[in-house]
Amino acid sequence: MNISIVGGGDLSTAFIKQTSHNVTVYSHKDYDLTKKDRCLSLCKHLIDTDAVIITAGSFDSDLWNMWLINTVAPSYIICCLNDQQYKGQIIVISSNGANWTSWPEISQSRLMYNTSKQAISKFVAGIEHAENSGRYIIIEPSKFQSKMSQYQGSDIAHVVNAIEYALVNSVTKITLPSPKQL
Repeated sequence: MNISIVGGGDLSTAFIKQTSHNVTVYSHKDYDLTKKDRCLSLCKHLIDTDAVIITAGSFDSDLWNMWLINTVAPSYIICCLNDQQYKGQIIVISSNGANWTSWPEISQSRLMYNTSKQAISKFVAGIEHAENSGRYIIIEPSKFQSKMSQYQGSDIAHVVNAIEYALVNSVTKITLPSPKQL
Protein backbone atom coordinates (compact mmCIF):
# COMPACT_ATOMS: atom_id res chain seq x y z
CA MET A 1 0.00 0.00 0.00
CA ASN A 2 1.31 3.47 -0.88
CA ILE A 3 0.68 5.93 1.93
CA SER A 4 1.27 9.66 2.16
CA ILE A 5 1.65 11.32 5.54
CA VAL A 6 1.00 15.01 5.94
CA GLY A 7 2.83 16.22 9.00
CA GLY A 8 6.13 14.60 9.78
CA GLY A 9 7.29 14.56 13.39
CA ASP A 10 7.56 11.73 15.89
CA LEU A 11 4.34 9.97 14.93
CA SER A 12 5.33 9.78 11.27
CA THR A 13 8.77 8.48 12.20
CA ALA A 14 7.30 5.83 14.50
CA PHE A 15 4.80 4.76 11.82
CA ILE A 16 7.53 4.38 9.20
CA LYS A 17 9.63 2.26 11.57
CA GLN A 18 6.75 -0.10 12.29
CA THR A 19 4.94 -0.41 8.96
CA SER A 20 5.68 -2.48 5.89
CA HIS A 21 3.86 0.01 3.64
CA ASN A 22 5.55 2.35 1.20
CA VAL A 23 5.37 5.74 2.95
CA THR A 24 6.09 9.27 1.73
CA VAL A 25 6.11 12.07 4.30
CA TYR A 26 5.25 15.66 3.47
CA SER A 27 6.50 17.59 6.50
CA HIS A 28 5.86 21.12 7.70
CA LYS A 29 9.41 21.94 6.56
CA ASP A 30 8.34 21.26 2.97
CA TYR A 31 4.72 22.41 3.11
CA ASP A 32 3.64 25.30 5.34
CA LEU A 33 0.06 24.36 6.21
CA THR A 34 -0.71 27.93 7.23
CA LYS A 35 -0.55 28.85 3.53
CA LYS A 36 -3.48 27.96 1.29
CA ASP A 37 -1.37 27.74 -1.87
CA ARG A 38 1.00 25.24 -0.20
CA CYS A 39 -1.96 23.05 0.80
CA LEU A 40 -3.25 23.13 -2.77
CA SER A 41 0.20 22.24 -4.11
CA LEU A 42 0.45 19.38 -1.61
CA CYS A 43 -2.86 17.87 -2.79
CA LYS A 44 -1.37 17.25 -6.21
CA HIS A 45 1.18 14.89 -4.61
CA LEU A 46 -1.41 13.02 -2.54
CA ILE A 47 -3.88 12.06 -5.26
CA ASP A 48 -2.06 8.91 -6.42
CA THR A 49 -1.71 7.21 -3.03
CA ASP A 50 -3.87 4.51 -1.45
CA ALA A 51 -4.15 6.34 1.85
CA VAL A 52 -3.46 9.80 3.22
CA ILE A 53 -2.71 10.14 6.93
CA ILE A 54 -2.85 13.67 8.31
CA THR A 55 -0.74 13.83 11.46
CA ALA A 56 -0.09 17.58 11.36
CA GLY A 57 -0.84 19.24 14.66
CA SER A 58 0.17 22.25 16.67
CA PHE A 59 -0.08 23.24 20.31
CA ASP A 60 1.67 26.54 20.87
CA SER A 61 1.13 30.16 21.74
CA ASP A 62 0.36 31.20 18.17
CA LEU A 63 -3.38 30.64 18.28
CA TRP A 64 -3.89 31.69 14.65
CA ASN A 65 -1.46 29.12 13.27
CA MET A 66 -2.70 26.46 15.68
CA TRP A 67 -6.22 26.73 14.26
CA LEU A 68 -4.93 26.77 10.67
CA ILE A 69 -2.74 23.68 11.18
CA ASN A 70 -5.18 21.68 13.32
CA THR A 71 -8.42 22.43 11.49
CA VAL A 72 -8.37 24.61 8.39
CA ALA A 73 -5.52 22.92 6.47
CA PRO A 74 -6.71 19.33 7.06
CA SER A 75 -10.28 20.26 6.07
CA TYR A 76 -9.06 22.08 2.98
CA ILE A 77 -6.80 19.19 1.95
CA ILE A 78 -9.69 16.72 2.31
CA CYS A 79 -11.95 18.94 0.19
CA CYS A 80 -9.23 19.34 -2.46
CA LEU A 81 -8.77 15.57 -2.61
CA ASN A 82 -12.52 15.09 -2.96
CA ASP A 83 -12.62 17.68 -5.76
CA GLN A 84 -9.97 15.58 -7.56
CA GLN A 85 -12.09 12.41 -7.14
CA TYR A 86 -9.62 10.83 -4.69
CA LYS A 87 -10.88 7.35 -3.71
CA GLY A 88 -8.34 6.24 -1.09
CA GLN A 89 -8.60 6.29 2.68
CA ILE A 90 -8.12 9.50 4.63
CA ILE A 91 -7.05 9.15 8.25
CA VAL A 92 -6.86 12.25 10.42
CA ILE A 93 -5.08 12.23 13.76
CA SER A 94 -7.07 14.48 16.05
CA SER A 95 -6.98 14.40 19.86
CA ASN A 96 -8.96 13.00 22.76
CA GLY A 97 -9.15 16.66 23.79
CA ALA A 98 -11.86 16.95 21.13
CA ASN A 99 -14.17 15.07 23.51
CA TRP A 100 -13.51 17.20 26.59
CA THR A 101 -12.87 20.73 25.36
CA SER A 102 -13.15 22.85 28.49
CA TRP A 103 -13.05 22.94 32.28
CA PRO A 104 -12.78 25.68 34.93
CA GLU A 105 -9.62 27.76 34.59
CA ILE A 106 -8.53 26.13 31.33
CA SER A 107 -5.79 28.07 29.56
CA GLN A 108 -6.70 29.87 26.37
CA SER A 109 -4.11 27.83 24.45
CA ARG A 110 -5.56 24.51 25.69
CA LEU A 111 -9.11 25.64 24.90
CA MET A 112 -8.04 26.67 21.39
CA TYR A 113 -6.22 23.37 20.84
CA ASN A 114 -9.14 21.25 22.09
CA THR A 115 -11.76 23.12 20.08
CA SER A 116 -9.61 23.05 16.94
CA LYS A 117 -9.31 19.27 17.31
CA GLN A 118 -13.03 18.99 18.02
CA ALA A 119 -13.72 20.91 14.82
CA ILE A 120 -11.59 18.61 12.64
CA SER A 121 -13.10 15.53 14.32
CA LYS A 122 -16.61 16.84 13.62
CA PHE A 123 -15.68 17.71 10.02
CA VAL A 124 -14.32 14.22 9.32
CA ALA A 125 -17.34 12.60 10.99
CA GLY A 126 -19.66 14.85 8.98
CA ILE A 127 -18.05 14.13 5.63
CA GLU A 128 -18.06 10.39 6.38
CA HIS A 129 -21.74 10.60 7.35
CA ALA A 130 -22.54 12.45 4.13
CA GLU A 131 -20.77 9.88 1.94
CA ASN A 132 -21.12 6.77 4.12
CA SER A 133 -18.08 5.35 2.32
CA GLY A 134 -15.95 4.15 5.22
CA ARG A 135 -12.96 6.01 3.75
CA TYR A 136 -12.75 8.78 6.34
CA ILE A 137 -11.29 7.82 9.69
CA ILE A 138 -10.63 9.95 12.75
CA ILE A 139 -8.22 8.80 15.44
CA GLU A 140 -8.36 10.67 18.75
CA PRO A 141 -5.39 9.68 20.91
CA SER A 142 -4.75 10.95 24.40
CA LYS A 143 -1.38 12.52 25.10
CA PHE A 144 1.37 10.27 23.71
CA GLN A 145 5.13 10.45 23.80
CA SER A 146 6.22 13.02 21.23
CA LYS A 147 7.93 16.37 21.01
CA MET A 148 4.55 18.11 21.31
CA SER A 149 3.88 16.46 24.70
CA GLN A 150 7.49 16.76 25.88
CA TYR A 151 7.68 12.97 25.57
CA GLN A 152 5.07 12.38 28.25
CA GLY A 153 1.95 10.23 28.00
CA SER A 154 1.26 6.83 26.54
CA ASP A 155 3.60 4.93 24.27
CA ILE A 156 3.50 6.28 20.71
CA ALA A 157 3.23 2.67 19.50
CA HIS A 158 -0.42 2.64 20.65
CA VAL A 159 -1.21 5.39 18.12
CA VAL A 160 0.77 3.64 15.38
CA ASN A 161 -1.15 0.42 16.12
CA ALA A 162 -4.43 2.33 15.84
CA ILE A 163 -3.39 3.69 12.43
CA GLU A 164 -2.41 0.21 11.22
CA TYR A 165 -5.73 -1.15 12.51
CA ALA A 166 -7.68 1.60 10.73
CA LEU A 167 -5.94 0.87 7.44
CA VAL A 168 -7.26 -2.70 7.31
CA ASN A 169 -10.53 -2.60 9.25
CA SER A 170 -13.84 -0.91 8.62
CA VAL A 171 -13.88 1.78 11.31
CA THR A 172 -14.63 5.47 11.19
CA LYS A 173 -13.41 6.56 14.62
CA ILE A 174 -10.92 5.34 17.21
CA THR A 175 -10.55 7.11 20.55
CA LEU A 176 -7.54 6.08 22.60
CA PRO A 177 -7.82 6.59 26.38
CA SER A 178 -5.08 8.04 28.53
CA PRO A 179 -2.84 5.57 30.37
CA LYS A 180 -4.69 6.47 33.58
CA GLN A 181 -7.93 5.20 31.99
CA LEU A 182 -6.50 1.83 30.94
